[in-house]
Amino acid sequence: MSDYSTLPAAPAEISPCAVLNHTLDSLAFRFYWATEGLTDGDLAFSPAEGAMTLARQMAHVRRLIQFTNIAMQNQKERVKEIEEDYATMRNGTFQAIDALKETITGLGTDGLAKVESFGLPFWNLLNGPITDCLAHTGQINAYRRMLGKPSKQINYCTGQVS
Repeated sequence: MSDYSTLPAAPAEISPCAVLNHTLDSLAFRFYWATEGLTDGDLAFSPAEGAMTLARQMAHVRRLIQFTNIAMQNQKERVKEIEEDYATMRNGTFQAIDALKETITGLGTDGLAKVESFGLPFWNLLNGPITDCLAHTGQINAYRRMLGKPSKQINYCTGQVS
């Protein structure tokens, strides 16, 4: 499993796969710091009745990444959204990101161009589940502030943590 406590270096080349994988690196870096230092006791937190709990937010991010990986491989299996303990959900998300990056690298540019999921082109996976993960990671950050556990000061543009 990759260490996402630091933002991985930008790729040497600009290619579709490199850009997509670095976007996933950026998501993983944000998710790392959004979830760093939370505990099992924090998982039941929800800001309002009917809103997702922190556990559900974390599980949903992992499920979206797993779904994207399966869809890119033109498989149709379902991914269950399972809420587990904090460490399992967090590490499972990083493992899912690593697996998706491997799939993207294996597909290459030509393979990405051929991806179709549920009758929709690759682009729908990008503007659907992948960017949805960014939104949910932002919500996790907001939840932690409500819990009185703000994350460290991070410059997401440079990847600098203070």
